[in-house]
Amino acid sequence: MKELAVISALLLTGLTAGLFFGLEMKMGQDVSPTGLVIQAGKMFCQGLSTHDSVVSANCKNQMNQIAMFALLLGILEVVILAALSGSVAAGIIIYIIGFVAGFSLTLVG
Repeated sequence: MKELAVISALLLTGLTAGLFFGLEMKMGQDVSPTGLVIQAGKMFCQGLSTHDSVVSANCKNQMNQIAMFALLLGILEVVILAALSGSVAAGIIIYIIGFVAGFSLTLVG
C-alpha cells in the first residue's frame, strides 16, 4: 500500500510539472507557483534599482539563490520519492510518464 501511495505521488508530481511546463510553452511565461514567486521577487528588485543599485544587486543575488534552492528541492523531492518507490529507475520513469502526460494534455487542450 505504501508503494502505491509513493507511485501515485510520483505520477501526480510529474503530471503537475508537465502541465505547468506545457502552459509555460504555450504562454511564454512561467506560471508555476515557484515561478510566480521568483518573478514577483525580481520585479521587486527592479523597483529597488531606481533607489539604490547596490541594494538592487544584492536583492537579485538573493532571488537567484532562492531560485536555485527551489530547483534543488524539486529535484530532491523526485529523487527521494523515486527511492521510496523501491527502484529509483522505475520511479524516475513513472515521473517521466506523468510529465509527458501532463505536457501532452496541455498541448492538446
